[in-house]
Amino acid sequence: PSRRWPGRGRRLGLAGTIGLFAAVSTLPLAVVCSFLLSLTAGSLVTSGFNMASTLAPAERQGVVSSLVMVMIAIGSVILNFVGAAVLKSTRVDVGGAAENSATGVFGYIGIGAGAFVAAGVLAVLLVRTQRRAPVPSAKRIEEVPTRC
Repeated sequence: PSRRWPGRGRRLGLAGTIGLFAAVSTLPLAVVCSFLLSLTAGSLVTSGFNMASTLAPAERQGVVSSLVMVMIAIGSVILNFVGAAVLKSTRVDVGGAAENSATGVFGYIGIGAGAFVAAGVLAVLLVRTQRRAPVPSAKRIEEVPTRC
């Protein structure tokens, strides 16, 4: 797996987030930016699985990958509930119909951007911490005798 995926994912996420702020009132551009954010999420999830398979011993990789998926699901649900609460609390009445306000939409996008930044900071801290510690799976592979 390429080590460049997380960097590409962060750049796509940055472009998608900035574009989403700019494209709030233009649906086609907002759809394109949303697609970029979906690509970002996919590349970061793939990087998470790759990191889990690199850091965990072979017999625990399934458990670690399952934990990665559970954390992704929990984060998704939390962000959906928080975003829905922000949109609901900032509704305005336009011509007798309740509509989402610009404040709510920008707030929702900002919360998502904040979550990406927090995840990126935690990932960098994890990688820096793991580089200092020996990788157990690499040591384990070296100890296994080979037959010729």
